[in-house]
Amino acid sequence: MITTIVIYQVFHLSNTYMVGMVGLAEFVPAVISALYSGHYIDRHNKKIF
Repeated sequence: MITTIVIYQVFHLSNTYMVGMVGLAEFVPAVISALYSGHYIDRHNKKIF
């Protein structure tokens, strides 16, 4: 829901289609952190986690 509001606000304030960049800016950090954390969990002792 927050993503929808942010996208609407960007479009409303700028009147450009930079909405795709907002989606990309929200998506990329999630993917990078998921890949890093998955690698970290696989390499270390699973009993701790």
